Amino acid sequence: MITAQQADPPGGGETDPGAGTPIPDPGAGATPTPPPPPQVVAMTRISFSIDGTPADFPQTVLDNIAIAIATPAGVGITDVRVAVGTYSYGTDQYSASSAYSTLAEGVLLTADIAHPSETERLVGEAALAQALPTAAAASAMLAIAGASGITVLETPVIAAIDGDGLEPPQDSGGSNGVVIGIVVVIVVLLIVGGAA
Repeated sequence: MITAQQADPPGGGETDPGAGTPIPDPGAGATPTPPPPPQVVAMTRISFSIDGTPADFPQTVLDNIAIAIATPAGVGITDVRVAVGTYSYGTDQYSASSAYSTLAEGVLLTADIAHPSETERLVGEAALAQALPTAAAASAMLAIAGASGITVLETPVIAAIDGDGLEPPQDSGGSNGVVIGIVVVIVVLLIVGGAA
């Protein structure tokens, strides 16, 4: 004969021999919570070709530029990552020692913007295009952000970039990998173009 104290209590726990009260089993009946799916965001990149140098853009200025871009884009400052770097490009001048054109160096300011949805990306890009329609408007925005005396050489380029599975940026640190990638592509194009 099995008494109540000897039987397994409901829920699979053990019984306290002194009190006859079941001790709850912490794992009984619990189902693990699945991890949340990766956040998919829509990304925009805005690029400015400028006549300054990377030294003209200390972190405080990059942070102010992030604020200036976040406002018309309709996102928070933590959703904007600003970087500045150099790139090389071919000129119309040729080196006396080779058949290749000489390279010049330019400065590129980029801002990657994370939007919570594709719809908000489209709205943000339209607002940015309206706020920065010309190089002069972009230069004025940089001056307000603390980079006075910097001239934007061309109308800013605003484009969607692949953001599948990316988390929104959490700081305004540099994205030097983008600039290095641009430099490599330009140099390869110059070499291939010169060989043709």
